[in-house]
Amino acid sequence: MADVNIIDAIKALAIKFKGSGTVADITADSIADAIIAAKDNYSDTAGGQATEETLGGVKAAEKGSGDTIEAKIDTASGKLYVAPTAITQATDSALGGVKASAKDVDDTVEAKIDSESGKLYIKPSAMDQFIVEVAGGVVASAPAVGAAGDLYFDTTEHKMYEVVSEAWVETTVSSGKFYHDSANDLLYRYDETDYMILL
Repeated sequence: MADVNIIDAIKALAIKFKGSGTVADITADSIADAIIAAKDNYSDTAGGQATEETLGGVKAAEKGSGDTIEAKIDTASGKLYVAPTAITQATDSALGGVKASAKDVDDTVEAKIDSESGKLYIKPSAMDQFIVEVAGGVVASAPAVGAAGDLYFDTTEHKMYEVVSEAWVETTVSSGKFYHDSANDLLYRYDETDYMILL
């Protein structure tokens, strides 16, 4: 039965191209000519390639629930494309792009975004206001001169030095603050006897 349907379909195709209107008039040669004509005049897709107004063939993955942007066809490849989506900066009420390091388990203070740089910031804690960074460390002799404003505490002289005009210059030290030895990640308290006490 399937073979009969195929033969009838081929004959009907030949009639369509030759226009005889009668199955009996169809010869093997006219059927062959019809098949060749179909091959030469039709694309691999039944209705041709899709256009803005006409349904047709495309090459595309299946649409997902989050796919909401209309796609346009590349007539050369038959594939669909969309314009890149710009990342909108995050706000207090909308998700968006930010520049930030990954959150750690100890990071519990909410950060706020700087709309110009796209980075996140938090207010200094109360303790941070009493901690002074000592980039050069708490050491027995002067380290290499660092950046302007860097500090180091000399445990031999019991004095604090700061980089000024690319040189170490003696500066004041307060007994009311804590000093973080950035070089060795140690925290000190300065007492009134001019000594740094390791905490």
